[in-house]
Amino acid sequence: MAIYLTPASGAKELISRIDEGLKSLATDMRANAGSIRVDAIWEIPLRVTPLVDKKKLIVPVAHTASEAFDLAIECLTTIWLRTGQSTRETFRAPGVVGLPSPLIEQVREVNKLRLELYFLLKPLTAQERVNIWRAREHNNISALQTTRLTHIIEAPRTIRFYWETTPSMKRVNAHELAAQYSKELKEIHGHDPVKEGLPDNSHDLKLARGRDLLLELPSNEVVAIYRPGQPHVRARIRLAEGKPYIDPTSVPFVYDVERFDAPTITPLESYDPAAKADAPRSEKKVKVEAEAYVRDLYIHRYVKAHRKPSKAKTSSEPQQEQHVRHQRNKME
Repeated sequence: MAIYLTPASGAKELISRIDEGLKSLATDMRANAGSIRVDAIWEIPLRVTPLVDKKKLIVPVAHTASEAFDLAIECLTTIWLRTGQSTRETFRAPGVVGLPSPLIEQVREVNKLRLELYFLLKPLTAQERVNIWRAREHNNISALQTTRLTHIIEAPRTIRFYWETTPSMKRVNAHELAAQYSKELKEIHGHDPVKEGLPDNSHDLKLARGRDLLLELPSNEVVAIYRPGQPHVRARIRLAEGKPYIDPTSVPFVYDVERFDAPTITPLESYDPAAKADAPRSEKKVKVEAEAYVRDLYIHRYVKAHRKPSKAKTSSEPQQEQHVRHQRNKME
C-alpha cells in the first residue's frame, strides 16, 4: 500500500485513479460490446430521499438488449451521483454480466484501488471522512459507489436474487463506547467538549449526548448498536465446486465469459413490505428494548432478562478485525 502525505491527499489521488480506471473500463466495454454477455440486470429506482421507507413497494425494472448493456456499463463504472440521487443512497442495478478476460483484469485492478481507499479512510473519524468527501474536487461524487467492489465470480452455476431486511446488532460495553466517542471528539476539537456550544444536529453533538447518556449506565453494562434492516438485494450463489454462499449485491456480478458458461439465474422480484413483514417475535427472543436509549446513534439497552454484565478483557485476548467486504473476492 502506498504512503501519502495526508489521508486527504491520498484519498484525492486514489479517487482520481479509480475514476480514470472506471472510465477506461467503460470505454473498453463499449469497444468490446460483441464479446460481452448481459445475462440479467434489474434497475432499482432511486428513492430520492436520504431515508429508506420500509413500507414502500420496490419494483425492479428488468432491462434487455441495448438498454441492459448501457445500464451494466453505467452501474459498473460510475462513481457520480445521478440527478436527484441522495448522497446516502447508491445507484443500484444488480445482475450478472459476462466479460472477456482483459476486462475482468481491469475490474480486478480497480477493486484493488477501492480497497486501498477503504483502508486509508477506515482509521479516520467520521468528521474527517465527511470533510474529505465534501471537498470541492469530490463534489457530486458518491462515496458509497466509489468504494464498493465488483464481485468477480469463478465458475458460477446458479445465482438466486432476493430481498433481505435482517437487522444488524453489535454488543459493546457502555463505558468503553463512551470512551470511543470521547476519543473521537478530542481528535476533532483538541479536547473533550461539553454538549453546550456544539452546533445543533451536528455529528459532534450526537456523540457528546451519547457519551453522557452512556456514562449514566453501570460501568459493566453491555448495550447494543442496533440498526433495523433496510431492504437490500442479496444473492445465493452456487459455484462449480464448494458450498453455496450468500453475497449482498448492488452492482452486477461479473465472470469470465471466455472461460465459463452462463449460470442459471433466478430473477429478482419486487420487494413487497406486506409480504416481508416480520412475524411477531416471542418475548423470549426479544433481547433489546424497542425504544432506543440513544436514538441518533442507534444504541439500545437490552431488556432486563438479557442485561448481562460485560466480561473484563485481558491483554492475552486476541483482537480480531471485523472486515467482511466481499471476503470471497480474489484481490491478488
